[in-house]
Amino acid sequence: EDLLKLPIRMDGGLDIQGTVDNGAHLLNVDGKIPHFVYSNKEFNDCTFFITTSQRVNDNDNDNDTLRYDTFHYDNDKTAKPYNRITSKPYNSIQVSVNAKKIEDDGSVYDINVNTQAADDILLTKLTWYNPTDNDFNGSIDTKTEFFHGNNGKTGLHTQIRPSDIIFNDSVFHISSGIIEYADRRMKVENVGISNSHQHIRLNGVASDYENDSLTVDLRDVNVEYVMEAIGFDDVDFRGRASGRANITSMFNNPSAFAQLQVKKFQFEHGDLGTLDVTALW
Repeated sequence: EDLLKLPIRMDGGLDIQGTVDNGAHLLNVDGKIPHFVYSNKEFNDCTFFITTSQRVNDNDNDNDTLRYDTFHYDNDKTAKPYNRITSKPYNSIQVSVNAKKIEDDGSVYDINVNTQAADDILLTKLTWYNPTDNDFNGSIDTKTEFFHGNNGKTGLHTQIRPSDIIFNDSVFHISSGIIEYADRRMKVENVGISNSHQHIRLNGVASDYENDSLTVDLRDVNVEYVMEAIGFDDVDFRGRASGRANITSMFNNPSAFAQLQVKKFQFEHGDLGTLDVTALW
């Protein structure tokens, strides 16, 4: 913690071993951390490995794939493990981290992060799973390509791949979408999460300029979930929100306009019927 200036404390020490081959540019490292605290979040049983790989020739098919465990969800909302296979490029580095995250209420989440990078491409898969409770499980899968813009600055093009999240016993689908960022301009295409009757979708451009806007489209979204997600608990709002919000010049003096309808609106547990909201800020 003191050496790296990171908000991490390892109470049980660190066990690490591996091999390095400078001539072949190969690295294999694995390690274990019995217990650590990161940003006041507690983790147990952390294991990790870092490895680089090269294909000797085009016929070296034994090392042609990267395989790691992920989860999908059946109709009964239970997580089923399966193997994800991703093409392994030349001269790649792979990092895998597994840990158990301890929540304040004592519940435990299995966290798995797998990344692979080569030729300015980064594949990332994040999975979290509670084997005893389907309250909040899921995965996020992305492919990011790095590039240099006209001004020489690095930009990124991220493809969000379809995946599922279980939230309060409901299955939500993360749609295929694109996020592209370069030189303080972020373009968002079809980024969203939905189920059969609810959705949150983002499209548009976030930048310094007033003529660029990011649109958030809501359909039957639980207001209580949104308040929990942003950490706003000073007052109690509930209801089901639908409508649209537009945010302009998001990176420089942002302003927004929203038109929403909130059905079954409650304020401090009092029923107030349907709320129609027009807001400008």
